[in-house]
Amino acid sequence: MSREFFAQRLRRHGWWLALLVLWCATMAWRPLLDPDEARYARIPQEMIESGDWVTPHLNGLKYFEKPPLQYWATAALYKVFGVHEWTARLWGCALGFACLPLLYGFARRIGWPRERAQVAVALLAINPLYLVVGQITLLDQGFTFFCVATLFALVLGQGAPPGSRAERHWMLAGWLTLALAVLSKGLVAPLLLALTLSGYCLMQRDLSVLKRLHALPGLALLLIVTLPWFIAVQRANPDFAWFFFVHEHYARFTTNVHHRTGAWWYFLAITSFALLPWLPRLPGALRRALRAPAPAQGLHVERLLWIWCVTVLVFFSISHSKLPPYVLPIMPPLALLLAGDLEQVQTSWRRVGAVTLAVVLALAAGLAFYGWHSQGELDAPLRTALALAALIAGLGLVWIARAPQTTAAALHWLAIGGVAMVCYQALLIAYNGLPQSPGSKPFAVAVGDFVDARTQVFTVGQYRHGVNYYLDRNQRVFEYDGELAFGLAQRGLSRARCSLAAFRDAWRRADDAIAIVDREWLPLVRMSGVHGTIVAADARSVALRRDTTRVD
Repeated sequence: MSREFFAQRLRRHGWWLALLVLWCATMAWRPLLDPDEARYARIPQEMIESGDWVTPHLNGLKYFEKPPLQYWATAALYKVFGVHEWTARLWGCALGFACLPLLYGFARRIGWPRERAQVAVALLAINPLYLVVGQITLLDQGFTFFCVATLFALVLGQGAPPGSRAERHWMLAGWLTLALAVLSKGLVAPLLLALTLSGYCLMQRDLSVLKRLHALPGLALLLIVTLPWFIAVQRANPDFAWFFFVHEHYARFTTNVHHRTGAWWYFLAITSFALLPWLPRLPGALRRALRAPAPAQGLHVERLLWIWCVTVLVFFSISHSKLPPYVLPIMPPLALLLAGDLEQVQTSWRRVGAVTLAVVLALAAGLAFYGWHSQGELDAPLRTALALAALIAGLGLVWIARAPQTTAAALHWLAIGGVAMVCYQALLIAYNGLPQSPGSKPFAVAVGDFVDARTQVFTVGQYRHGVNYYLDRNQRVFEYDGELAFGLAQRGLSRARCSLAAFRDAWRRADDAIAIVDREWLPLVRMSGVHGTIVAADARSVALRRDTTRVD
C-alpha cells in the first residue's frame, strides 16, 4: 500500500487516534482511589498470588460481590505487562473508550451520515459522568459496553432480512455480549434487557421481535459462556449461591443492607448533571422519537433506545442501593438520541461547549476552595492540576468565541470532546491531591519503608484497600467488617476474634508489626495498652510500628 493511502486514512480517521491519546493521557499518572479502584486492582493481584482463578479473594478472604470477568482480564494484563496503575485501569478505561467507536459504528450502520455519527461521539465524550467514570477502575464501563453492544446487536439483527445469515449472526453476537455483561456485573443485564423488550412490545403492540431473537441457540450460548464459572465457584464454595444471588441481588435491590440509599430523584439529579450541556434538547429528542413513523422492517430504533433509558433510570431509582455509575449504560444511547437534534443546529456547539467548559471552571474553583479551606494553602501538585484544567478550559472558551463558522460543525464538536477529556483528567488529578482524598498511595509508600517480608500488618477500625495494593500485602483486620463481613465469617473470624482486645494480644505477640489505625480509634488503642511509634499519618489513619525494645 502506498504512502498516500496511509496519509489519506490518517486524515480521515486521525481524529480517533487523537481521542484515544487524550483519553489515556493520565491513566498511568493518577494514583488509585479508595475504595473502588484499589479494590478492583487488588483482587487480580491476589488471584495471581493464590493461583485460584475461580474464587475471588480480597484481603485473603472470599469476595463474591461481583462476577470475575474484569478480575480475569486485569490479572491477565498483570501477567503480560506487570502490576502497574495503568494495567489496573486498562480493562475498564479501554472499554469506556470503546463505547465511542461502538457508537460511531452503530450510527453509520443504521445509515447516519458521518458528521452526525461524529456528533454522537462528541456528545458522549463531553458527558462529565461518562468521562469521570471512564477514567477510573470500576466494573461499570465493561457492564455499559456489553449492555450497549447487546442493544445495538439486537437492532441490527432485527433490521436484517428475516431468516438471513446476518440476522442470525447479529442476534448471536448480542447473546454473547449479554453473557459477558452477566460475567461483568451479574443478572441485572438480562433483567434490564427483558424489561426493555417487554416495554417496547407493549408500546408498539408488536410481538414479532420476540420471534426473531434466536432464543434457543442464544440461551445455549449464554449458558455456555456463563455457567462454567457459576458451577465451579458453587462447587468450591457452598455458600456462594446464597450470598451472590440473594444478598448481592435481591437484598441489594430491596433493602438498605449496603447503606447506599438515596431519594427517588437521586438518578434524575445525576442524569441531569451528566446531560447539563445539552439538557434543553432532551424534550425535542423525545418528541421526535414518539412522532416518527415505524420503519417498514426492523425496530423503531429511537423508541427502543428511549425505553432502554427509561427502564434503567426507573429500575435503579426504585432500588434501595444507589451509586452514580449505575446509570452509565444510558449515556451512549442518549448521546445517539440527542445527536439527531443537535447536528441540525450549527450554532449549538458553541453553547454546549461554553457550558461544558464553564462546568470545568466551576469544579476547578470548588476544588481549589475546598483544598484551601481544608489546609490553608494548596500544595504544588494540586495547584498545577487545577491551573492546567482552568487554563485549558479558558483557552477553550476563547477558541469557541473566535472559531470560524466555516469549519465543519462535527470537527468543532470533536474538538470540544477532546478538550473536555483533558480537563476532567486534570480535575481527577487535583481531586487525588486534596487533603481528604480517598487515595492511599502516599500513606502506603510511607508505611512501606518500615515493612519487610517478616512484618505483620494489622488494621484497626478501618480497611484501606490501597494499602494492600501498594504494599502487595494483606492486613489482619480488627474492629471492622464492612464488605469483608462474609469473608471473615467464612474464615470463622467472629467479632470476639477481631476485637480490640484480640488486637492488643496479637500486637504483643508480634516481633515485627505495623498497625494502621483509624484516627477515631487511636485514643482507644492507646488506652488499651498498645504502644508503638508513629511512622506515618494522614487525614484518615495513623501507622504505629511495634517497639520491640519495650516490654508491655
